[in-house]
Amino acid sequence: MKTKMTEKVWDANQSWYYQAVHKLYGRTLRVDIRRNAYDEQSWAKISLFDKETGNWNVIATNPHMKCLHISYVQKNIKANVFLSDEDILLKEAKMLLE
Repeated sequence: MKTKMTEKVWDANQSWYYQAVHKLYGRTLRVDIRRNAYDEQSWAKISLFDKETGNWNVIATNPHMKCLHISYVQKNIKANVFLSDEDILLKEAKMLLE
């Protein structure tokens, strides 16, 4: 079972960022997405929290993002722009953790 614990969207460094923390199979996962107007400056990754070390360890990345081309000059970007990429990362994490 998957539960979204937090979600935020912000702009910085001429990019839009999305971050969400989920619980999946009793583990804590964090989705991080950076969307820039240039594809090569955009990225998406999902990390697993290690309780022993307190570190976030990347377990999957998505170089072929589906979110719309957006620019830092746009205002009021909503989280729904990032949800298709988040779903891809969560499905991959689910396969790895099962």
